[in-house]
Amino acid sequence: MRTGLLFTNRDYRLLLSASAASNLADGISMVALPWFATLLTQDPLLIASVATAQRLPWLLFALPAG
Repeated sequence: MRTGLLFTNRDYRLLLSASAASNLADGISMVALPWFATLLTQDPLLIASVATAQRLPWLLFALPAG
């Protein structure tokens, strides 16, 4: 299969751009929420719990499902 066909396919470009936007938003939220927690409190345990709570659903549901 030629690589040029992948980038000329409209459906593929839509899927690729949606996936890129979703990954970017996930990365921004992984930084933004703990950063916002630093504005609310100076307690490192509470800030770490925000980051942990953010990843907890992935740990509980994705690993057993996969």
